[in-house]
Amino acid sequence: MTPFDTATPMYHGTAARSFDEFMGWRPVFFTSSRAYAAVYMEKGEGQPRIVEARLDVRHPFVGRSPEDVAFWNDDFVPWMRSRHPALSVSLDPIAPRDGVPFVWADEFFVHLRRTARVGTSRYDGMIVDETATAAFVKGGEITVVPLHVSQIAIHN
Repeated sequence: MTPFDTATPMYHGTAARSFDEFMGWRPVFFTSSRAYAAVYMEKGEGQPRIVEARLDVRHPFVGRSPEDVAFWNDDFVPWMRSRHPALSVSLDPIAPRDGVPFVWADEFFVHLRRTARVGTSRYDGMIVDETATAAFVKGGEITVVPLHVSQIAIHN
């Protein structure tokens, strides 16, 4: 997985019925692959389009560093298990890796927002590992989720 560069154009595919702006309480997934973003243009009942943006994400959770692994294993996993015991049965601690597992991205986003609000994390977004869900995405593509909509600068 390539490191994220804030100058990289990122793409968000959508066919949402009404779309004026991104919602701050939901994760917004951006990919460096226009082709992968196009897959999401089929999900919805509105005008299919790809939104091009630059993201101001300078300290994303990736999962590689000891700090990232500790945050996942010692903070997120216990929080999830206390919040959703039945759902988190399959939630395992991680070893250093590239990105948040896609299946946990929504819940991890909630946790990142919560910890940022109380000042217990430095993360301003996350890198998501979508290799299992997007087999046709090859090598250099990256998926980034900013923590706040103010980090998104739309370019189209």
